[in-house]
Amino acid sequence: MAKEPSDGALLNLLLGLWLGGSIVVWGVVGYNFAGIPRILDNHPELANRSGLDPGDSEYPGKVKTSVIWVYSSELNRAYFTYWGFAQLGLALAALLAAIWGRHGVFLTGLVIAAGALAAYSYFWQIPEIITVGTSLDFVPRDPPPSQLETFHRLHKSSLFTDFGRGALIILATILCIMRTRRASKAFLEASSHS
Repeated sequence: MAKEPSDGALLNLLLGLWLGGSIVVWGVVGYNFAGIPRILDNHPELANRSGLDPGDSEYPGKVKTSVIWVYSSELNRAYFTYWGFAQLGLALAALLAAIWGRHGVFLTGLVIAAGALAAYSYFWQIPEIITVGTSLDFVPRDPPPSQLETFHRLHKSSLFTDFGRGALIILATILCIMRTRRASKAFLEASSHS
């Protein structure tokens, strides 16, 4: 009699949580700064009380040195730190599910690679971005501060890491679904011939 395959549900759940969480965090942090001008435009009283007049020629520089901008920065730092830590847990759980479910070397390797990118981001990229980003709080943008170029370089590198990790998770999910379907089909065929 054929051995029943792992159904892959646990691994797919973990990969789905990992990818879904990443998408939510990307959306939240992406809106966090982009939303500030919209909020000020939609709430003139807030703009007036904060001294941020959208009609002012120095408005962009004033926004980036305002309390609301620094507060948004702090929120993003917290999101990236907590989500980075959560990803380490999801990576470990997904790795254990891949090994326990006997999902194969390639699929397990994809999970390991995604987990390695999560660890690289959490232990190296995020702390560096936070350090440089914090040094920009309340710093005038005209002329551009020297650390701004470093921050943009680190941020771009972090985006590449995030999108690479996301691509690995998507590929692992697709392979897990395909592998599970093939194994289930083979099991059903073997069972029907028994």
